[in-house]
Amino acid sequence: MAKRPLIRTEPVSEFGEFEASDFAGFGDERVMDNTYVPGFSDLRFQRDKELAEVAEGTRRPEEVSHLPGNVRLVRRMGGGQFDGKKLMAAMNNGYRPITEADKGKAWFTDLPPGAKVLEDGSIVNAAGDMQYMFAPPERAALNLKRKTQRMLDMAAMAGEKVSGGAMENTGGSFGQVSPDTPVTSLLNE
Repeated sequence: MAKRPLIRTEPVSEFGEFEASDFAGFGDERVMDNTYVPGFSDLRFQRDKELAEVAEGTRRPEEVSHLPGNVRLVRRMGGGQFDGKKLMAAMNNGYRPITEADKGKAWFTDLPPGAKVLEDGSIVNAAGDMQYMFAPPERAALNLKRKTQRMLDMAAMAGEKVSGGAMENTGGSFGQVSPDTPVTSLLNE
């Protein structure tokens, strides 16, 4: 039997025809989103790649780089008007406004796309409703530790225990419930 030519059955996009192998040369390029911060996002992406290499066994954990702090976008508007509550909460957690003076640091190499500099030197997103804030590494680590502890405390209150990095349901104050337990029996207790 003679070989017949293969017929393509999927439509070609309006941007042209590409095979997955065509993207191999793009390397580290990635889609930027509206939270992209030149410098910090790049450092975080590099760290994520290093962690993936640890998982693959091609890098030792002690070779993974550390972030020089944490960058956050903090809401500064509420109902169309300035509302400093979230900014104050961020400052209470060790964050400070990123200013134009920070431009050029490893974690803030340039203004994010569309960002604006306010009269006081602080930097906000294009819409002006979010402000860029920075916490040094010691404070960022403390914030992460507190956040993790709150999650573990909430899990314990819900009757879950942490073992081997995963949570298991132990019933806790809700008693032991199996998938076969009828909902009506739970409602009648």
